[in-house]
Amino acid sequence: MTITNAPPSRSKRPLRTGRLGRLAGMAQAGVGLVRGSLSSDPIAPLERAAETLSELRGLATKAGQMAGIWSAMLPPAERARAEPVLARLRAATATSDPVAVRALLEQELGAPVGALFASFDEAPFASASLGQVHRARLFDADGGLEVAVKIQHPGIDVALRADLDNAARFGGIATLLAIPSAGAMVAEVRALMEEELDYEAEARWLQRFAAIVLGDPVLSVPRLVPSRSSRRVLTTELVHGLTVAEASRLPHAAAQARAVRRFVRDTWLEHGLLFADPHAGNWIFHEDGRVTVLDFGCIARFGEEDRAGFRATLDALGRGDRATASGHVRALLGARDSSAAAPSIEMLLLALAPLASDVPVRAAQLAELARVGADAKKRMLGSRLALPTWLPMLLRALIGTMALLVELDGAD
Repeated sequence: MTITNAPPSRSKRPLRTGRLGRLAGMAQAGVGLVRGSLSSDPIAPLERAAETLSELRGLATKAGQMAGIWSAMLPPAERARAEPVLARLRAATATSDPVAVRALLEQELGAPVGALFASFDEAPFASASLGQVHRARLFDADGGLEVAVKIQHPGIDVALRADLDNAARFGGIATLLAIPSAGAMVAEVRALMEEELDYEAEARWLQRFAAIVLGDPVLSVPRLVPSRSSRRVLTTELVHGLTVAEASRLPHAAAQARAVRRFVRDTWLEHGLLFADPHAGNWIFHEDGRVTVLDFGCIARFGEEDRAGFRATLDALGRGDRATASGHVRALLGARDSSAAAPSIEMLLLALAPLASDVPVRAAQLAELARVGADAKKRMLGSRLALPTWLPMLLRALIGTMALLVELDGAD
């Protein structure tokens, strides 16, 4: 058994789990992100915000990952400067104490590390919002597979619930008063976020998606190792490949962009499973043109009636029939003929457009979506529109996919 010792944790202080302490940290980071978006030199404030977000982990890391959307709107030179900062948020979040991580791993799997793996690197090579990922290798008797072992940050369950409490109490009060369906929206988002704490549920989703893409010449998901997985530990084969920035410079980039669109669209509209965490760190691109999808912790479910409406919308957008597409979206939103719904309809049309065709997505489209989205939010608050509970997670998925395609398509 080989164990490679971990260096000291990158975190300068223990993981904050208290609700008020996490609220203060999130507020500090939020100011940094706002300053970055408004500043003539946006990178320095972003760097300071990234440090705070990576230290907090949990919902804070998700906020940092979504900052990649803002990055995709920048001019190419500034986007290149921002990328190393955003890469830290995707793959180098502050690590947890190695002793505590080992104790959690052994508690979850019921055996010493040396009995579980032929080799195990205690220094994580990547971080997820709720955990960190370690390289390991199974014994020859178990196949000798090189694996990625995702282990939850000790205490992250308490921290995440504190973040969700803060979001509901402070971010949602005005919204709850202004949007009749906001309470149900908050409850649905919370349920999906809390489901991410259950790696056994994620393992089931991984196997479901593996069955969907089985035999696909381009798309794949990592193989699950059930005997080394539990509620707080998830072990899969370790997949090597390229980042989206590296892939965008290679000849297969356009085909891989089509594969991303196809995966998100077909699993959602044909199987009712929306891959709701599509940020760049959850995709591995290969030099031979293949694409591997990672992280199935957040999957939103859609019924057939809504899926039929979205299929009709994408068909209309693909034909260039925007008026018909607008009518379908109006019906999906349940907006009747209210003029207050117009920005919300436009927002969804812009977000759906990249899935309707293989035309390269440009950064200007994201900027336009941000502008329309801000207007839609004002109208929602001012008119008490009752919107579907699926809207927040759908927008998260569509906007994240759009930002990924901006990078992969390489279109400015």
